Amino acid sequence: MEDWFTIYCPVNFYIEIGWISDWLFGRFTNIRIELKEDDLKGEVSILKEGVKLTMPLIFFERLGKDWFANGKLPVHPTSFWRLDWKDLAEKTQGYAFPILFGQDDFYERKEKDWVLKTDIFGGCFFCLSRYEEMVNSERDQHIRFSAYSSHAYKFNYLEIPLADYYAECLVSAISRIWPEVTFKRKKYEPQISHDVDSPSLYAFRNGKQLLRSGLADIFLRRDLHAFRLGLRARLFKKKHIDQEDPHNSFQWIMDQVENVGLKSTFYFLAGQYDPKFDGNYKIDNHLIKELILTIHNRGHHIGLHPSYTAGLDEKRMKIELARLRKVFYELKINEDAIGARMHYLRWFVNETWEMLDNMNLEHDATLGYADHIGFRASTCHPFKAYSLSKRKVFDMEVRPLIVMEASAIDPVYMNYGSNDEAYEQIIQLKKKCEDVFGIFSLLWHNSRLIKTEERALFSKLIKSIV
Repeated sequence: MEDWFTIYCPVNFYIEIGWISDWLFGRFTNIRIELKEDDLKGEVSILKEGVKLTMPLIFFERLGKDWFANGKLPVHPTSFWRLDWKDLAEKTQGYAFPILFGQDDFYERKEKDWVLKTDIFGGCFFCLSRYEEMVNSERDQHIRFSAYSSHAYKFNYLEIPLADYYAECLVSAISRIWPEVTFKRKKYEPQISHDVDSPSLYAFRNGKQLLRSGLADIFLRRDLHAFRLGLRARLFKKKHIDQEDPHNSFQWIMDQVENVGLKSTFYFLAGQYDPKFDGNYKIDNHLIKELILTIHNRGHHIGLHPSYTAGLDEKRMKIELARLRKVFYELKINEDAIGARMHYLRWFVNETWEMLDNMNLEHDATLGYADHIGFRASTCHPFKAYSLSKRKVFDMEVRPLIVMEASAIDPVYMNYGSNDEAYEQIIQLKKKCEDVFGIFSLLWHNSRLIKTEERALFSKLIKSIV
C-alpha cells in the first residue's frame, strides 16, 4: 500500500525543492509525493488528509537574487539536535548532529498544524549541491576542493551522513504526526570499485623505462625477481598480463569480492594526455582488451576513468568514451549503462556533472575527497546530479564515494596505515551507512594490493561490509 503526501513550496524554488523531495522520499518504496507551487514565502509544507507539517526555508531565503555572493555560507551550525526521539537516535547512534539552518523545535501550533523549525530542505540542498564549492575558491595542487576547506571538516561532521540524518529527522516528525504511515525502506548495500590507473607495473613501459628500472632493481634494490619480471615483459609477447606482475591483482580481487556475493566496477583510463598523471596503457591494447573481457565474463562491470585533463575538456572526454565503447563493440560486450569516476577525483562543481550528463553516462562515482574519508555530500544515498549555475536537475545518478584506500592509509593523507586503526575507522563509516539504509562505497586501486598487509586489510574489509 502506498502513502501519498502533497508538498507545497514557493514557486521560485520549485526545481530545488522537487530535487530534494525526490531524494528524501526516494529511499522508500511505498511513499509517493506530489509537488505543488504555492504563494508561500520562506517555508515549505507537507500535507496529508487535512493535517499539515510546516518547515522553514532559511537557506533558500538567504540566497536571494545573487546566489553566489559572499556571505551565504553558514558561519557555524545554529544549533544541535537534542530532542529525545528514540527512533531517530537509533539511526544516528544518539549523536547530537549539527543543525545548519534553524532549530531543534517541534510542536503543534494549532490543531492539525505542526511545525518543525529545522530547515531540512535547505540543509540537504546545501550538502548535496556542493554549494560551498561554488563560493569557496580554495583549491589544492590538483585544483580539487579539499576536505580541509569544507564546512563539514571545520565543524566536525565530515564523518557522519548529515543530510541522511536530516532525512531521518523528517521521517521521525512525520511518524509523530501520521503514526499510521509506514516506511518501507530500500536495503543497505555495499559497492566495491577499482580505478585502473596501472594494470601492470611492467607490461606497458618502453625500453628506456625498463632499462632504468632494471638497473635500479639490480644495483639499488637488489631485487633480481623484479628485474626478471621486467625483462620477461619486454622480451616475450603475451596474451595476458603476467600473473606475477605486482599490479595484476584482478583475479585475486574478483575472487575476494565474489566470495561475499558482490560484484565490482573497474574504471579504465582511455586517454593519455598528461604523462605525469595519466596511465601508460592504451585502452585498445590487446592485453587490456583481454583483461576487460575477463572481468566482463565474470559478471563484473566496466566504467570510464576520464584522464587527468579531461575533467575540463568535454571534447577530450567524449573521445575517451568513444574509445571505450569501441572496445566494447569489438569484444561484443553489451555495457550500455556506463558510469565514470574522474581520475585523481578531480571533480568540478560547475562542470563535471553537466559534461557527464551530456555524454549520457549512467552515473558519476567521483564525489568523495582524496585527502579524507567520509561524506563529501553528507549522504550515502545516491541522487540525481544538479547544476547550480543552470538550476537544472540532470538524469545522471551520483553515487557518493565514502572511502578511497589511499585517503585512509597513505602518509600524505590520513596516515592510518594498513592496520587495525584503518579498519576500525572505515568500519565506523560502514556502520553509519548501514544505520540509514544507504550505500557504503569503497574504492580500492588494483595497484595498492602489493603488500601483504594491504591485501589482508582489503580482504578483512570485504568480509565485514556485506
